[in-house]
Amino acid sequence: MCDHLLADCDRAAAHLLGDTTAAVRAETLRSRTAATRYGMVRRQCRALAKADAVLAGHRDRFEQRRRRLTVPAQAAMAGYDTVG
Repeated sequence: MCDHLLADCDRAAAHLLGDTTAAVRAETLRSRTAATRYGMVRRQCRALAKADAVLAGHRDRFEQRRRRLTVPAQAAMAGYDTVG
């Protein structure tokens, strides 16, 4: 996080002051921290995929339970309709 701030400051100095050294520093710092940023994004994607899988499992169990409870109730209602 701090590296990102430093790179932004160097990039701003390069732009505002025409400082080529700051531009080189900003690009060097950005390329050096790219692997870290990439790793963080990969971990976040894996965590989201895992959460999606857990939610899908919960959804499947809910749907199965709902189907089990709905079918007998519908059958009972169908029998009730023919009695009267």
